[in-house]
Amino acid sequence: VAYLMIPIVLSIMALLLFTLRNQFESDLGSYGSLDEIAKKAHISAEDLKRSAYQGNSFDIGSFDPTIQGMLSKFPQATIAGLFRPFIWEVNNVAMLISGVENTVLLFALIFAIIKARMRLIRIIMTDYFMLFCVVFSVLFAFSIGISTSNFGSLVRFKIPFLPFFTFFLFKVIFDRKN
Repeated sequence: VAYLMIPIVLSIMALLLFTLRNQFESDLGSYGSLDEIAKKAHISAEDLKRSAYQGNSFDIGSFDPTIQGMLSKFPQATIAGLFRPFIWEVNNVAMLISGVENTVLLFALIFAIIKARMRLIRIIMTDYFMLFCVVFSVLFAFSIGISTSNFGSLVRFKIPFLPFFTFFLFKVIFDRKN
């Protein structure tokens, strides 16, 4: 029954959000339009690539400042949001700490996938908190990966989703049922 309710609840939520956005579009200003949000993300990412940041930036590639353009960079942006800076991109001690943290998270994710194998989908879909952890972490990582290209900013922006992502990994790795 829960599997039947998920699409219904998601559809109702999408309809409600769409209606609320249309209702408050004028009050939201430039944040009321998805295209404007895409343009702001593109401008922000391009600005942070400047040479003023002395090599502490990364590039996921160029994209059109549209929703479709942003979604075309979903894999690159999400990986950047979750796991960058990589250990080989380190330029200073602060980046080294973040690089080691990201390497541990990457290996923990690989280990969790190997350990849970086909049960990973069941773990996510049967525990709503785990579903929230994964969806929140991936969407948040994508949003910061697409709009940020400076490592310092990226590391700070990752803070809100890291507890949820880490909890998900720990649950999958250390759960005795798996």
